[in-house]
Amino acid sequence: MRFTFKKEEKLSSNIAIKALHREGKTLKQYPFLIFWKYVELESDFPAKIAFSVAKKRFKLAVDRNLMKRRLREGYRLNKHELYQVLNSQNKKIEILLVYISTDFIETKVLESKMKVLLQKLINEISD
Repeated sequence: MRFTFKKEEKLSSNIAIKALHREGKTLKQYPFLIFWKYVELESDFPAKIAFSVAKKRFKLAVDRNLMKRRLREGYRLNKHELYQVLNSQNKKIEILLVYISTDFIETKVLESKMKVLLQKLINEISD
């Protein structure tokens, strides 16, 4: 199994991101807040995701970018379970993952918390 994160998996449309804020369901698992909704994607991938770290929490762009890199890495390594569930149910979703903590978290800890969050999302989708 290859753990990749391709350009087609990234949610980059401002219209789609704003729609997620308005219409999406929310799920909270500290230090994350996740907005998600079902969509009709023409992509080969069952999920599109965007990552957000607030300027209010991390003033320096260097710090925000570091946290976003860590978030992407945690997602990349753990998304396969989510993809299996979405593919088996023939569903497609868009996700906005927001980092809400003001603290830096080590990559290994962040990855374990990402697993818990994705499992929570899988349970929500499966219901």
